[in-house]
Amino acid sequence: MARSSTEAEFYAITSTVSELCWLRHLLSKLGIQIPMPKLFCDNLGATHVCTNPRYHSRMKHVEIDFYFVRDKIAQGLLSVAHVPSDHQLSDVLTKPLPWLPFERVRSKLGVLDSTPLLRGHNSLM
Repeated sequence: MARSSTEAEFYAITSTVSELCWLRHLLSKLGIQIPMPKLFCDNLGATHVCTNPRYHSRMKHVEIDFYFVRDKIAQGLLSVAHVPSDHQLSDVLTKPLPWLPFERVRSKLGVLDSTPLLRGHNSLM
């Protein structure tokens, strides 16, 4: 169980890195090479923990996961980058958003307005 949001995000990164390694291995066996994936995380602390050993002392209880992720980054198999929360498209699916951020994310996803059309109305918007 995670003790902080940074730790929870780091566990998610670790799980994703493990899945990416498995998928890269499978694809390489099939003769398909993929470019280095970039993993985006909206938690700045978790992003820093992945690449900066200085933050490691605060999370010694996740030591094995820390070395696993850091080694994969050092090997050039992936990179981890921060994405600001206001650019996080998955937020529309996981948390209630105010109207304007909801509309912005919904339009980026290409989801149409669900307002019913009246009879005789010809356009969608």
